[in-house]
Amino acid sequence: MKKSILTPLLCLSLTLSAYGQTTFRVAGGHVVAKGQAHIVLQNANWVNDGNFSADSSIVTFSGTAFDTIAGSSQTTFHQLVLSKATGGVVLGNNQQVDDTLYFVVGTLDLAGNNLILGTQYGGISGETETNRVIGPSGGELIKTVDFSTPPNASNPGNLGAILSSSSSLGTTIVRRGHQPQALPNGSSIERYYVLEPNSNSGLGATLRLLYFDAELNGINEATLEAWQNEGTNWINYSPNATDASLNFVESLLDTLGTITLGTGGLKLSLKAYLQGPYAGGSMNDNLRSNNYIPLTEPYTALGYTQVNGGGETISADVLNVTGNDAIVDWVFLELRDKNNVSTVLRTTSALIQRDGDIVGLDGVSPLNFPEMPEDDYYLSLKHRNHLGIRTSGLLTVARIETPYDFSSGLAQAYDNPGILNNDAMVDLGGGVYGLFRGDVNQNGIINVVDVLISKSNVTPPQAGVYSAGDINLDGNISIVDFLISKSQSVPNKSTHQ
Repeated sequence: MKKSILTPLLCLSLTLSAYGQTTFRVAGGHVVAKGQAHIVLQNANWVNDGNFSADSSIVTFSGTAFDTIAGSSQTTFHQLVLSKATGGVVLGNNQQVDDTLYFVVGTLDLAGNNLILGTQYGGISGETETNRVIGPSGGELIKTVDFSTPPNASNPGNLGAILSSSSSLGTTIVRRGHQPQALPNGSSIERYYVLEPNSNSGLGATLRLLYFDAELNGINEATLEAWQNEGTNWINYSPNATDASLNFVESLLDTLGTITLGTGGLKLSLKAYLQGPYAGGSMNDNLRSNNYIPLTEPYTALGYTQVNGGGETISADVLNVTGNDAIVDWVFLELRDKNNVSTVLRTTSALIQRDGDIVGLDGVSPLNFPEMPEDDYYLSLKHRNHLGIRTSGLLTVARIETPYDFSSGLAQAYDNPGILNNDAMVDLGGGVYGLFRGDVNQNGIINVVDVLISKSNVTPPQAGVYSAGDINLDGNISIVDFLISKSQSVPNKSTHQ
């Protein structure tokens, strides 16, 4: 096959220019740009239908038109330079830059295609608010890096995801896209990252995400926080550091995945105990250890009224955690109107750990209400076989994590003066309080009806169940649950909600 060869003469770079919106085409042959050859395309498209060998060459797009890089073959450039006074460059298929993509002026539109950055040196230089990679119709920048040595403020490919970790991540793929993501409280900025390390647990990672003001997508910069997609859920992370003038948000993460920036949600750091599984200062996690906890919240099926909630799911990995942070069960929460405590504004299902912490769907993060404004609320906590409680007064909830510990004192829960048979919570000993066990039919009252249900449930006993009849949450319905129910109903008890 005949080859067209571009070679430098006497160690000088050869400059090839095309003018007037024409096309530079590699048509079935083999073009070799030897040494540091410099190819300048002014208002000209690049079409590679053959084979282009870049060596150490530079390809520059200049002029005022929108030029395209396309063809039946993927081109691997050494250095690609955008110097477009107006207009820009648009990808017509996937391409690769082994050394550097330089921005002098102009934009590079991925147009639904990917630009691969070389493993050894590939990166971006010179991006600014007006001169940068865009991709409103999709496509990603892709960089693969070896993090066998734990990264320390590493910015792979200069893509704007600055990563530090105490752990070895191994081979890690970093992808950057520019389409807004659909978050629980609206769209994200026009930039997202996908980080795919070979080792992806217990990373102790610090991730600083950079962005341009032009990518804010109408979002108030002061509200930006990280959101990571974990399975079917977007989890909101409180920032470790932010700087609106330097355009970054930094977060602490133990795993990496698809992550972007958007308006943060309201965050609550809650603590409570359930009497049923409580003993010796913590709750048992028998339901978790025996794989009885469902991956989808149970409260919709039980008839609980949902307000902009319901259907929350978790990953099976969440249930692999042991120790004090092991998951005990699902709980149900309501944010209620500060002017009318009976009006529920938002509900969500969450998880309760052995140590009483109530956490989000990733099993570790604070409880999150993404759609709600910062304000004062009453908060209600319910469980499928315990009497519900609510805050004794209004709770100011903000995007900055708000702590509240129901278990620290009886006064933490609202006490209805009209209910004389029982306090709002049960004394678990040692100055710890919790939710009363035994509301088997979930009607807010513990009485003989619950006892009769418990009696029928143990005829015969049931093993390996996830049921409201399992009062001590050990995964079985037995005479133990019946005896608990019988003792709890004397005297009758009612919820103070």
